Amino acid sequence: MLKFVYSLLLAFALCLTVNAEDKTMPDWGISTVKNMSEKGLVYFYMNNHWIANIAVIPKDAFTDLKCEIRDGRLIVDTTKVFETDEKARITFRTIPHRPVAGFPGKPCVLTLNIGGTPEGLTADMYYEGRLGAGDKSYYKRIKLSIPQQPKDFIFGQLLPENIDLINLRCDLKKPGVYSIGKITLDLANNE
Repeated sequence: MLKFVYSLLLAFALCLTVNAEDKTMPDWGISTVKNMSEKGLVYFYMNNHWIANIAVIPKDAFTDLKCEIRDGRLIVDTTKVFETDEKARITFRTIPHRPVAGFPGKPCVLTLNIGGTPEGLTADMYYEGRLGAGDKSYYKRIKLSIPQQPKDFIFGQLLPENIDLINLRCDLKKPGVYSIGKITLDLANNE
């Protein structure tokens, strides 16, 4: 029984840790979608493990959100959500990661590949996380003007020494169809 528990803990830890060789996540091509309308959430799974979610506030606008995996990308249609409630908040988050040894206190690069239609879509991209054992929130934000053709948005940031958890957060700000591709977290090139 103890061996089984250790195996589960190891599997869970591997899911929460950025792989040192391949920091790209998720692989949308092998991901699945699960709607939890009662919570106003869409969960995304890869190999039966939670990898990301989208929250809609207010929850009653959730049923208007359309998500699908197409051609190895996550397609998120927010059009009807904003028709239902122009002040709705739509937040995409990756699973929180415990930074790989060597990330805390180092300059890092968070990359998000995103595009969308119609022209003029915007989003806010965040480093979001937790500092130390005190559960103090950590976030840094940049504003994005989303092009129609997907492109990489690169956000460099010196992570604090006491960073405990880190994830990407992306607030989708306007009605339209967003196309999300690869997401990476890595040390800056000079490291």
